[in-house]
Amino acid sequence: MMVKKHFEQFRADRFGYLLPLLFFVSCQTTQNLGQKRFSRSIAEIDLQGATSQVSSPELPNGGLGWVTVSVPLRVEGEISSGLEVSAKLLGEEKSNTDEVSLLFFESNPKQGDSKVKIFQAFLPIPYGRVPGHARVLVTLKNQHEERSIEVPFLVVEGKYPSEKLTVNPSRVHPRNQDLPRIARELKEVGAAYRNFEKKKFWQGPFVVPIQSQVTSTFGTRRVYNGALKGFHSGLDLRAAIGTPIYPAASGRVVLAKDLFFTGNTVIVDHGYGVMTLYAHMSELKVKSGDTVTPKELVGLSGKTGRVNGPHLHWQAVIDGVKVNPLGLTQDQLP
Repeated sequence: MMVKKHFEQFRADRFGYLLPLLFFVSCQTTQNLGQKRFSRSIAEIDLQGATSQVSSPELPNGGLGWVTVSVPLRVEGEISSGLEVSAKLLGEEKSNTDEVSLLFFESNPKQGDSKVKIFQAFLPIPYGRVPGHARVLVTLKNQHEERSIEVPFLVVEGKYPSEKLTVNPSRVHPRNQDLPRIARELKEVGAAYRNFEKKKFWQGPFVVPIQSQVTSTFGTRRVYNGALKGFHSGLDLRAAIGTPIYPAASGRVVLAKDLFFTGNTVIVDHGYGVMTLYAHMSELKVKSGDTVTPKELVGLSGKTGRVNGPHLHWQAVIDGVKVNPLGLTQDQLP
């Protein structure tokens, strides 16, 4: 009985010693595992090894390209939120008035390449940009270092035509009572273009809203009733009244209303400063805040606003710059 009693006491004491030991080992193991997971989740980046390039060595004024930045990883994993990638299309040597800030989004690297992070941004070239040498200044920054990369390219002449149009005189020279409305709508449209989401709604190339004949190309110099009134900021497509209009890519509607110059108009935000506009429609089928896909109707074509016949005016505005919307249909679009 004494032997049994001593054995049970020894077993209890040993178990008492083991409990704290097991708890200590368990805590250390959990802590170590947590540290390993964390160290694997944050990648070590090589800013000095980063490279950047423009999609084409030559881009027309009013055209669209993009900038790609490749950042090598010393240790694979997720990029720290502390990394900032930004860029500007620099102004001409004697003027900075046409600088454009670009918005980067993370892109998928080539298949099987997990040792590099790819960032891309659209590069819109203003219509009025003088042809000649141009530069994009890319800046990469994290908590420890900063690096700048200057990427040169060439802006070439877009060679846009001219056309003469006859429209309602009140749409060329608005009446005094219309001026407050026009000013109010200009502010509203400007706010819509600035109200974009940092979310990539589109996937691959955009599609032309309707398959139809082009009646007026982007960049055409417009002469209304004998007076030059600027350039055509979009693409006109022949469309009989009531033709269904679909968005060129997925996005969120930021404006849907009747405007003085463009009539029944819809603006769709595709994310990261990429916007498309659909104008002169006879009827709207969406409202502001709606999320749409290329299969969802946004409206029916018409001849509202400043027009000389029924058609669809399709426009692209990227980072606040009006560019040829056909640039969004390129096969290699980010």
